[in-house]
Amino acid sequence: MEYDNNNRGMLMRARDKQTEKHPDYFGSLNVNGVDFELSGWIKVSKAGNKYMSLTIKPPFKKTTKVATPAVEPFEDDEVPF
Repeated sequence: MEYDNNNRGMLMRARDKQTEKHPDYFGSLNVNGVDFELSGWIKVSKAGNKYMSLTIKPPFKKTTKVATPAVEPFEDDEVPF
């Protein structure tokens, strides 16, 4: 029997946070069969209460670079002007 991840998520502590803009926690979330990236930051309200601010976005997809065709060199006398 397969585990059903539908409508579930998880967060892990980010151990390699390099700047304050990087999240304190990261993970994934599945909503109705669609996967998302989840990020969380620990913040403190003006009243001094700690809370977690969250963002959700589509999962990061690595793109492959498309090779650009090599341009053949031309001689100065081939330029029409």
